[in-house]
Amino acid sequence: MSSISQFLPDPKHSYSRQSTSTTDTENSSHEVVAHDPSKRNIPAYGERKGWVPKTIDDFGDGGAYPEIHMLQYPLGMGRKRGKKGNALAKQVDSEGNTSYDALVRYGRRENEVVHSHFKDMIPLRQRKDFDDSQDAIPERPDSDTVRETTERTKLALEKIMGGRINAGATKGVTGGGSKEPTYIRYTPNQQGPGYNSGASQRIVRVSDMPVDPMEPPKIRHQKKARKPASPPAPVMHSPPRKLTAEEQKEWSVPPCVSNWKNIHGFTVSLDKRLAADGRGIEEVSINDNFARLSEALISAESQARKEIAERAQVQQALARKEKEAKEERLRLLAQKAREERAASAGRQGAQKSGGEYVPPPMDEEASPSARTPSPEPTERSQPARMGAADFFGDSKDTKRS
Repeated sequence: MSSISQFLPDPKHSYSRQSTSTTDTENSSHEVVAHDPSKRNIPAYGERKGWVPKTIDDFGDGGAYPEIHMLQYPLGMGRKRGKKGNALAKQVDSEGNTSYDALVRYGRRENEVVHSHFKDMIPLRQRKDFDDSQDAIPERPDSDTVRETTERTKLALEKIMGGRINAGATKGVTGGGSKEPTYIRYTPNQQGPGYNSGASQRIVRVSDMPVDPMEPPKIRHQKKARKPASPPAPVMHSPPRKLTAEEQKEWSVPPCVSNWKNIHGFTVSLDKRLAADGRGIEEVSINDNFARLSEALISAESQARKEIAERAQVQQALARKEKEAKEERLRLLAQKAREERAASAGRQGAQKSGGEYVPPPMDEEASPSARTPSPEPTERSQPARMGAADFFGDSKDTKRS
């Protein structure tokens, strides 16, 4: 310890008890000696029932008393130091009424004009406490007051304009030339051919990095809220009054019932949901255009049905006419085949008998049905089933003709 103490400075404060020698007390510049507990009448251990330490001196140099069950702060340790509050003392004017001037002027300048009374809004001549003798022209300020006010106003304006000019000026760009670089020589700790390229010392050149004047600022500037104007607008409030039951009922707003969100998981009945939906408030009205639309659709459907029925009748008539024409064409073909068959049979019979065949006379102007005998019902009803024998004839038809 002796080797270390010789390098340390002398202590500024020394603490000692009564048993400390007088030589140590004389050497110390500032000495703090413990107080004698007997002078403060501190009860001994075991006799402290009903005794409460109230001051710091009651603790002496020791700590708390464990046998006393209460909050103790020896030497102020553990005590929470509350912040200084902003509460103001209550003030009363000359008439005994509460004065709120201190509350209104809190945080403002001393020479700032603040109107805190209702009479400040009333003209001077209409006040009750106005005296006619006071109705005099106010004196003009002297030259010294005008000079001081002018100088104060000038300084305030210069301060405002200087702040705005400095805010708009470009920061970080020096108008003059760049500073000259600085050279630093240093010796590395590791020496040898394998370190520092074999050099024993190095010289470092330190220079300022150029700043781009067009670079956006890196610090985000936040605008402060403007202070209230001087004097502030007086806020007039009506005296408080109790709410009636009707007013409370009017101001009772029911909670919102959503059909999409139910964060708290409340069970809401369906009638409440429908009432909150606002459907009962709305009056249901059907537009007349819906009836017109339905009538138009019905009439269009009936017209379309009529047109479809007429079209089907026309198609049936055309199909019937086509079928009759086809039957007539087949009948004519069968008639012509019979005539040719009959003519060929007559020629063959004449050749066998040795006579000359004379065809029967036929009236060209007569209808085909008059020239030829009408066929049997079977042949007329089924013209498409006629076979080759009907067209070319057979032995029975030859004998019949």
